[in-house]
Amino acid sequence: PANQPMQLKLVTNNTWGCTRAIVIPDLGIQQLLPETGETIIDLPPQPAGSTLFYTCSMGMYNGAIQF
Repeated sequence: PANQPMQLKLVTNNTWGCTRAIVIPDLGIQQLLPETGETIIDLPPQPAGSTLFYTCSMGMYNGAIQF
């Protein structure tokens, strides 16, 4: 949802290498995830129609969150 804070829940299961990290450059977020477990990342409100891009620590795997 746009214009409201949200929590991003990341779940890992025997994850290793650069995929254990998430980087959201526009928010200055760089988080190392556990090999197995859950991590919650708080995201501030984002305007409607905006997109946050994220990558692994090496930039090999990427995606986007649309609001």
